[in-house]
Amino acid sequence: MKAIVINGEYGSGKTCLLQWLHRDILPKRQIRSFYFDNPGVQFYDLANMLLRTIGRKDFAKFIWELAGSYVTVPYPRSLFQEGFEKYLFDAFRPHRTQPDMTKPLQDAILKAQVTTDEEIAHCLARIVTETIKQPYFEYRDFVPRSRGSVVPEGEEAPYFGAILKTILQGTSAKAIAFLIDEFEEIGLQKRLSKRAAHGYLATLKRLINLAENAPFNFWIVLSMTPDAYQTTEKLEPSLVARIADRKFDLKPLTPEKDRVEMMLSDVRDSEPQGAGNWEARVADARTIPAPDASYSAVITSPPYPNRHDYTRIFGIELMFAFHGWEANRALRYQSFHSHPEARPKRPPAKGYEAPKSLERNICHVRDQRMQQMLRGYFFDMYLCLCEVERVCRAGGKAAFVVGNARYDGSVIPVDEYSAEIGERAGLICKEIRVVRWRGNSAQQMGKYGRVASRESVVLFEKR
Repeated sequence: MKAIVINGEYGSGKTCLLQWLHRDILPKRQIRSFYFDNPGVQFYDLANMLLRTIGRKDFAKFIWELAGSYVTVPYPRSLFQEGFEKYLFDAFRPHRTQPDMTKPLQDAILKAQVTTDEEIAHCLARIVTETIKQPYFEYRDFVPRSRGSVVPEGEEAPYFGAILKTILQGTSAKAIAFLIDEFEEIGLQKRLSKRAAHGYLATLKRLINLAENAPFNFWIVLSMTPDAYQTTEKLEPSLVARIADRKFDLKPLTPEKDRVEMMLSDVRDSEPQGAGNWEARVADARTIPAPDASYSAVITSPPYPNRHDYTRIFGIELMFAFHGWEANRALRYQSFHSHPEARPKRPPAKGYEAPKSLERNICHVRDQRMQQMLRGYFFDMYLCLCEVERVCRAGGKAAFVVGNARYDGSVIPVDEYSAEIGERAGLICKEIRVVRWRGNSAQQMGKYGRVASRESVVLFEKR
């Protein structure tokens, strides 16, 4: 069995283990690994994340390198020597008088034994021939029955096998490994709908079948919480029985003594800034435990909407000083909606209207989870600003340090939206002061260019 389960609570080191395998171990063994962080439960969610990681042009080149020599229709082969992009432009541009190359390339893919299915071969051929019109993958490309989809309906599993075979040969790797860091929502049994459960089980079964029966070397390593493992076992015991002998249980990590000592040393070396009494409380910014009009100023920096889960990043610090394992996991879901795994239970709110251009911006974001995250983020920002308005005295000041974000090339102006939301919450925005410019993710800059994002301080005053 080439399916392995890493079973452990949050904070047990599952993510670190998968990333260590991905970064340090598997490349040395010529195993091409792909790391998936909380993918959706549908099978095409994995195909979407996989091929968008590789890029359409590179994947099209893999297909051409495998099947191009089998194409029987004449085409300008000399152009390929000038680069693949030049070849695509000259050979496949729509206004060229030569016949459509999709059918000849489909036949070549069959001859090259990339697949034996004509419909799958047709979809793979389209990925190449349509690259000049659309040089990138979109989420809808991998949704069966959607317009322009490159996934054959009802053939998801063999189609996925053909994709993996193409990648394996195109990268000259000895094997392919999927490192899946928890399927989204599976640990939350109360939230798991029948449709999600069906999609999850079908995806897991297809992956396991592919690992067992693929004519090439394919492995899956799946991290799960004990809750997710038990949920899976209740839904389909026979499926879990197939992987039970490959389950490795991780015990909760104990913070290293040296690191804890370093934290304590930092606290001891910190000198109080000025005289007076200081009080620290742990609370939710959406429901501040303070009377009305009790503060003259508020200074804060909410989490940026950048997908970072700070309960993982600061796991040791949180669990050493504040939380146990269960409390840290609860915080993960209740936190500000700056990462897609947050599912906060919010207090009631009146008068909220999303910023006018928010929907226009996020409609270009292909991942539905990111759209939901961004909507929730600005709703949380409104709740927080309403509380700031409530606890501040008349004339009180508030400073919010925020950072803009970028998804699928669409800029999300967090500072401008925060100013607009603050005005709706009853505050006056006095200034948006840009303090620095920072880069976006390597994927965003590589695909959409180096457009810096603002980091700003939004200054408010209570009326």
